[in-house]
Amino acid sequence: MANAWFPSLRRIVIPTATFAAGAAAKLIPNLTIWAYVGLGALVFILASMEEIFTGIRPAARLAAASYAAMDAVSAPILKILQDGGVAGRMSMFRAVRPTRWLWIRRYFEIRWTCNMENQPDSNISFPASCGVSGQCFDDGNLRLMESSGIDKYPLPKRIAKKVKGLKLQAVFCVAVYEPAKGKKQSGKRIGVLNLDSRDPRAYAVINGKRNEINKQMELLAGVAALIYQ
Repeated sequence: MANAWFPSLRRIVIPTATFAAGAAAKLIPNLTIWAYVGLGALVFILASMEEIFTGIRPAARLAAASYAAMDAVSAPILKILQDGGVAGRMSMFRAVRPTRWLWIRRYFEIRWTCNMENQPDSNISFPASCGVSGQCFDDGNLRLMESSGIDKYPLPKRIAKKVKGLKLQAVFCVAVYEPAKGKKQSGKRIGVLNLDSRDPRAYAVINGKRNEINKQMELLAGVAALIYQ
């Protein structure tokens, strides 16, 4: 019951105290400069508290729930590889237009990863036209490539230096489309879902279960579209 009362009490106390501090600054003409500073600090603290409770905390909880949802849907995909004796990794690349390029160039930014802890590419960002992921994003067709095919689509040199020593043996990419608004989709691609591995046996395992993995990847891409649209 105490937990139920707290949000209601907070919604009353914080705006009331903020109003009182503002009213005091207006109605009491002889306040010292330090009193004004104190009132300003009080308003700042109260406003910050409200933002934490109404914005930051819910956003953090939503992010955690989104990761959990992606992890749950990706589990059958990784199990297919695990059953074949291969360790797989997964990631979701979201295409964005950074302000540093005046919103002109599109870059991939990672929004979700699985089994990519302590990896040099766990927070990688690169132009959305590069790599195997860039090829998938360009035309929307899925890509399954082994090591030699991956090498044909290198990342920019400055990015490649950051992931030096990371040699992927297989990459499976599926495009992520903007979810439908109403009954129709726009057909706009917003990112790419990636499955990869450093194990030399990975390509054979993925290719042997290609249809099954593709079905699960498309399901995950749909979930990713709803979360990261």
